[in-house]
Amino acid sequence: MDFIDSLDTVIGLNPSGYPYKIRSYFISNFSRAVILDQYVNRPNFVIWDLAKAMQRFFNHNPNVSAFPGKWGEKQLSYELEIMEEYGINRRGTDMVKRNLNLKKYFKIK
Repeated sequence: MDFIDSLDTVIGLNPSGYPYKIRSYFISNFSRAVILDQYVNRPNFVIWDLAKAMQRFFNHNPNVSAFPGKWGEKQLSYELEIMEEYGINRRGTDMVKRNLNLKKYFKIK
C-alpha cells in the first residue's frame, strides 16, 4: 500500500512551473517508475529535476505543445525523450545506474 500511495502522491504533483500534473505528462509504466524511484529517495527534488528535463525538451522541440493532451500518438516518444534527460540528471544516489537498471527491466533501448 505504501508503494501505491507514493505513486499516487508523486503523479499528483505538478512539475515546477507547469500547469498539469505529472500523471498527464507521463503515462507509461517506465516513466512513472523512474519518477517514483527519485521520489522514494529524494522526494523534494522530483518537481524541480523533472521540470528542468521538460524545459530542455521543450527548448529543443519548440513546436511540441506544452499541453500533454495534444501529444496524441507521439506521447510515448516524447516521454522517452524527456526520460533520457531526467533519468540520468535527477539528483540522488547512483541515478545513472538506477536509470540503466530500469531501462533494462522495461526493455527500453
